[in-house]
Amino acid sequence: MLSLSNTFDFFLTFVGIYTMNTIIVPALNRVAENIYVYNMKIWDALEESFGKDRHTLNQSPVMLLFADM
Repeated sequence: MLSLSNTFDFFLTFVGIYTMNTIIVPALNRVAENIYVYNMKIWDALEESFGKDRHTLNQSPVMLLFADM
């Protein structure tokens, strides 16, 4: 979860039974970098970070909740 000013911008979680940090964390870091450094929209950042990394998605599917305001 990443948040600003005590209000959640989005909620990102993994729905797998077991998540391996060595697989999940690099992709999660890319999501945060794409959003906060490269100013990408949340959905685009998720697609860019996880869409090209099938190994991560096979390990644990991603669930993203956000409001596009």
